Amino acid sequence: AADAAAESRIIIRAVRVTTLPKLTVADERRFADLLNDVYPGVEVSDVSDAELEAAIREVLADKHYEVVPSQVEKVLQLHIACSQRIGIVVVGPSGSGKSTLWQILEGAYRKMGRPLKRYVMNPKAIHRQQLLGHMDMDTREWFDGVLTGSARAVVKEPMEQHNWIICDGDVDPEWIESLNSVLDDNRLLTLPSGERIQFGSNVNFIFECDDLKFASPATVSRTAMIFLSEEAVDPGLIVKGWLARQPDELRVPLEGWCRDYFFKALNCAMDLPTATLTTKVGTIKNALSHLVGADSKHAFARGVARGFGANMEPIAREDFVAEMQRLTGEGDLLYVSASSADLEREAALPAGVVEGKWRGLVMTDAVAQVQSLIIPWLESGQPFVLVGPEGCGKAMVLEDCFARLRSTSVATLVCSAQTTAANVIQKLAQCCSAPQSTGGVAHRVLRPRDAERLVLYLKDINLPKPDKYDTIQLIAFLQQLVTYQGFYDDNQEFIGLVNIQIVCSMNPASTVGRHPITSRFTAIAGIAHMPYVPREEMAEVYAAMFGGFVADTTYAGDSQRRLLADTVLDVYDAVTHAFSADDYRHYKFTPRTITEWIQALHRYDLQKVDLVEALAYEAARTFRDRLGGGGAPAPL
Repeated sequence: AADAAAESRIIIRAVRVTTLPKLTVADERRFADLLNDVYPGVEVSDVSDAELEAAIREVLADKHYEVVPSQVEKVLQLHIACSQRIGIVVVGPSGSGKSTLWQILEGAYRKMGRPLKRYVMNPKAIHRQQLLGHMDMDTREWFDGVLTGSARAVVKEPMEQHNWIICDGDVDPEWIESLNSVLDDNRLLTLPSGERIQFGSNVNFIFECDDLKFASPATVSRTAMIFLSEEAVDPGLIVKGWLARQPDELRVPLEGWCRDYFFKALNCAMDLPTATLTTKVGTIKNALSHLVGADSKHAFARGVARGFGANMEPIAREDFVAEMQRLTGEGDLLYVSASSADLEREAALPAGVVEGKWRGLVMTDAVAQVQSLIIPWLESGQPFVLVGPEGCGKAMVLEDCFARLRSTSVATLVCSAQTTAANVIQKLAQCCSAPQSTGGVAHRVLRPRDAERLVLYLKDINLPKPDKYDTIQLIAFLQQLVTYQGFYDDNQEFIGLVNIQIVCSMNPASTVGRHPITSRFTAIAGIAHMPYVPREEMAEVYAAMFGGFVADTTYAGDSQRRLLADTVLDVYDAVTHAFSADDYRHYKFTPRTITEWIQALHRYDLQKVDLVEALAYEAARTFRDRLGGGGAPAPL
């Protein structure tokens, strides 16, 4: 009987070690119940390592993380998986703790005196040839890629030197199938040149991704798997870690306000639709980024309203702000007047006509509200994405914000369907000095050439077409830049970035020609949604725009310019209601269309040509010439 009980304990322990790490939170409970049914009354303890567990707790304390038994257990599971398999897949949504998992284990190994080297890359941020290497078909010479170069480096290390090759990015068959012979018991990588690389037991491949929907059963069966669920992430611990990094004089009041209002606001925000797909952890970080420096209850409530409401459509945002005002008893949480103390009334780029084009920004309440969302991110250097419909003024608002920054240069990259990581690297090379070595960093770094910091502004980042595995290389590259502050150049050398901020803008994924971007990127960047300006403020903008063209005419007065603005908006509303993009795809009219219509007046000498006639003629050119089909212009 004693032997049978011992045998049952061994079986249960083996099954738990191999099965438990890959289960969801709900399935873990079912699995425990199943084991109790099959082996009733058998008590079993998991594999333990007291020395390693103590080192893990030390690392958690050093990083100001809370010690959570379930997370410590996950780190131990990763340790066991590394000793059993050469390949380990850590899968889970962004913010669930995948990177933190192996970073803590790495730190624990170092505290135990076990040397470890790691090589980190995003396989989808570079082309397959740059990842796996290629052969020159003329000379038959083999050139290593980032992955094969790392493989050569690790096999040269002594057996006591442990090595991790970490692939942090989407998994697809085209690159991971090349490693199938590595992931099985052979541990052998055969290159197209005929060369074979044999890995020892001191090497592990760690694959970090958010799903395995494109991975083949051949790959999944060869790897150990650790699943991290978003359900297991405690928002309270994220907030507690954030509070530990705040100034001492603010920590106590912030802790009280978080306890009273933050988590109620989080529950409310999670019940409302978001404008752009992100994760729960990404939503929390979005809100916390607006709470830095909050020194009063009103400032805290306003930061919560802005942080959670930034990624909401206008209707959902209004509902959320109303609920926050009810919870906190504070008013005017999200909306900022253009004449308030938060922002100067005057735009940083004064509005006016330059070479026949309208330049600058007319500061309205709606514009001030959007700027109040993104200026804290610009000042802190945090990457962010501004999302809004076509022609809503995203670029103009951002350019005005950039002009407020001191000792900062801006590099703009307009994306197209063919934009890749190479275009971003080329733009960085143009705006930065040559890569240089710096103290305390093992790799060379890029620094801005003509300023203290550089803002890399990418327009329409969701225009590039995804591959057949739903990955956009540009987004994967940006994810690597934000997460690891660097990239691999053509010589397979890792180049770091210093004082470079990533700022992006895009249309919603529902827009024709746009594609959804992965939540792994949106969760690590701030997200702000910019809707169309209200009709009343749009009339104010176009009245100011008319002022730049009709200054020397009888329409120069404020009332006449406002009448002209209301007229063009009436025409615009009538056209958009009469002609839909459902009829023809090019029937897409936006406020940008009105701007082009008004700017066409620059071609006229309004001292000789009647303004109304010129405006009517340009309306025909702007709207009627775009219409198709017999009889379509008649309603216009």
